[in-house]
Amino acid sequence: MGAFVLASLIVAICVVQHTLGTSITRLSNDVVPIQSRLVELSDSVSHMFLSQSNLERLSRAKIERMERDHTDEEMAKETLQLLKEQLSEPEIVANAEFPKGATEKLETEVDEFLAARRELFEIAKVTDSLGVSFQETLSGIDADLKLLLQETSAISGILRLRYVLELRKVAKHLERSEEHGDHVRNLIVGDTRIQTEAIDSFNLSAQKLNSLAGKIALAKNIDVLNSLSANEIAQNAQKLQESLQEIQRVLGDDSFADRMAMLTRLTKKLITSIDSDDVTESLSEQRREILLRTRDLRELQKKAEFSAHELQHCTSDLTVFSEIFAEETSEYAEATIGLSRTVSAVIVLVGLLSMVIAAFRVRTSVIDLRLQNGRLSELSSSLAEVNSGLELAVKQRTASLQLVLDSTGDGIFTVDTDGRILPERSKAVVEWFGEPATDAKFWDYLAGDDQQLSDEFWMGFDQIVSDVFPFEVAAAQAPSQLDHNNRTYQLDYREVANDGVLCRVLIIVKDVTARLEAERAELAIKELQVVIGNLLKDRDGFCDAIRECNKLIDGVKNASDLITSRRIVHTIKGNCAIIGFKSISKFIHELESVLEDENRMPSELEIESMREIWNDGLSRMGTFLDTCDQGIIQVTRAELEHVVELLHSKAEYSDILPFVEHCLLEPVDTQLKRLADHAARIALQLDRDIIVSTHDGGLCIPGERLKSFWPTLVHVVRNAVDHGLETAEERTAAGKTGPGNLKFSSDVVNGWMEIQLADDGRGLDWDRIREKASNLNLPCENKEDLIEALFSDGFSTRDQATDLSGRGVGLGAVKAACEELGGSISVRSKVGRGTTFTIRFPWEKGMLVATPRSSQLDSKDIVADQVNESV
Repeated sequence: MGAFVLASLIVAICVVQHTLGTSITRLSNDVVPIQSRLVELSDSVSHMFLSQSNLERLSRAKIERMERDHTDEEMAKETLQLLKEQLSEPEIVANAEFPKGATEKLETEVDEFLAARRELFEIAKVTDSLGVSFQETLSGIDADLKLLLQETSAISGILRLRYVLELRKVAKHLERSEEHGDHVRNLIVGDTRIQTEAIDSFNLSAQKLNSLAGKIALAKNIDVLNSLSANEIAQNAQKLQESLQEIQRVLGDDSFADRMAMLTRLTKKLITSIDSDDVTESLSEQRREILLRTRDLRELQKKAEFSAHELQHCTSDLTVFSEIFAEETSEYAEATIGLSRTVSAVIVLVGLLSMVIAAFRVRTSVIDLRLQNGRLSELSSSLAEVNSGLELAVKQRTASLQLVLDSTGDGIFTVDTDGRILPERSKAVVEWFGEPATDAKFWDYLAGDDQQLSDEFWMGFDQIVSDVFPFEVAAAQAPSQLDHNNRTYQLDYREVANDGVLCRVLIIVKDVTARLEAERAELAIKELQVVIGNLLKDRDGFCDAIRECNKLIDGVKNASDLITSRRIVHTIKGNCAIIGFKSISKFIHELESVLEDENRMPSELEIESMREIWNDGLSRMGTFLDTCDQGIIQVTRAELEHVVELLHSKAEYSDILPFVEHCLLEPVDTQLKRLADHAARIALQLDRDIIVSTHDGGLCIPGERLKSFWPTLVHVVRNAVDHGLETAEERTAAGKTGPGNLKFSSDVVNGWMEIQLADDGRGLDWDRIREKASNLNLPCENKEDLIEALFSDGFSTRDQATDLSGRGVGLGAVKAACEELGGSISVRSKVGRGTTFTIRFPWEKGMLVATPRSSQLDSKDIVADQVNESV
């Protein structure tokens, strides 16, 4: 009977399970995926619609990036394909509520929306190109107007000068009491006033024509543009030509023929550049084309918006259908559940009757069980004796394991998932850290009084036992090293699991003090080799850097404000990196991070620490530094031979002295080559290939003139290599071939010594600079504001500083050094083409121009030199 009841219950449960399973399968395989795909399709189209809504305000580069990004488009197509497959199921199509029209229209609307999107991109790129061409034309008009006004100013100046000369002649005649009737007549009835008024009228018309060019740039529609062309521009152009004719009439002197020819040519060019039916690239025609393309762009946006709305209606209809379909499936499942309850009740009644019958059988079975319990008591006594023997064996095995742990020489102990230290531990743990207290947490045990280290241990262990990441990943994030009692220990975490579940963590502690000291000694030796190599390679540059660092370290203590202090510390770090003191540069970089986080100047203790580590580095060089104080001037063999030749030929003193004075000067080529070498080594550190070219223009200057300026240029070089030049992959993607190029040059331009540092990299990101300047409350309305912000202290587009750049201090230090020496710095940049910094200093007595020198350095050559040095 019991078997029958059980079988009936199993059959009923199977029927209910099958029916419910069918309903759930229908919901999971049909309804839920359809709703999910509809949401994904709607989200993809909405994202594409929002991203293309402001195309007319984006640059061509950003439009092309959006055009190349097919993520949303591919997702929409993929989702549409999956929807078509799911909506074609016979069970769904056969439903009376199935919206067949919306399903058929769905694919058409998606295709129309994507087609409109592609057209939008094309028109937006054309519009952007037209805008660039328009701005170039407008700049050309401004330049022509300036040149035209310069010519008219020159004519006015000549006329006024003639008038003054006539006055002087009259004054002389008056002094001598001579006749001066002709000169007075020239002053009274002369044409100077008429000529000046004609020129002023011409200038006013030209300036007004230029303002009309500005109105063209601001025209919002074609009607306004046509009105300007037909009325104001035409009238003002006519007036300008009439003024020019009047000037030609009143200036009968042939001495003005060349200038009048120039005025005529510039006037004609200015009028045709602004508005001319014969010139298709005039300013008004370009603006008209921009307005037409903008109108086409907006019409396409409306078309895309209409397709998006229609698509939204289709997805809404299908969503309503999916909800109806889900409701029908749920009602079917509820009906099945009601029927199953009735059948189960009947089966339970039959089961109760069966239980009464079974009760009598149980009573008989209880008697039999009592007899069996007696036998089990006897077996229990026997098992107790066996357990006693096993406990003794376990104690002996535990003692053996303890001997093994102690023999390793490492600190080994285990903790549970709450971090409590368990009894099993090696002898070394107790010797190093003492006996742990009962239920002590291992982070308190190892960290001692260091609360910050204790918190780091706790957070790392919590990540390990939280099971969010794999054990190896989480363990790698936990603290792996600690210092205790002047010793350094390394920690390793091992997983102890039971059936795949973490139950304990094995912690292995090793004393690595001796190993770290050996590694530090080896690094110090290698660093010393590099430093001495740099000294032997460029003694003068190395000694200058040493003296400059000594001066700067003394200057940190006397810094009057936070900005000056940061500039000095940043420059010391750069100089140390150049001469090879990487350990000192690393120490100063870490000090910079602390000072920046706490927004303060270095304390006396920190300055003293900087001085001590610097003096320690110098002391390791021993007698190699003695040559820096010997006042040696390096002269080439060719220069000595030239002096001997002059002496043998008994040349004049005036011929020998300039050449000897020239030997006392420092060629700019020396400093440019030092910067080139530093750039190549930075590129090597960043794993990039670059070529650095130098050309000094033959400039030679007194060594002390720019001595404090040259070290600051390191900041510009570091920025160029770290920020400016792209990686090999980025250059290939941008259509550039070969390694990145840097060019360092100097020359004399219009009475100024000019130094340029140029790269062909990615250029300055003006949008990012504007955003950063706005966040710092700096002016950012125009290009001049952005350049001024670029040289502000604390300004950097990097979110995180590295040991090479990103502090926002370097360019400010360069500008301050330039201005302190009476110079200036400027920058020009074009996105995708590169950046050029230009530094100018007055050309002074004592400077001279000799034979120009050029060089070229490939960063790969630095690698080869290092290999040869290591061999």
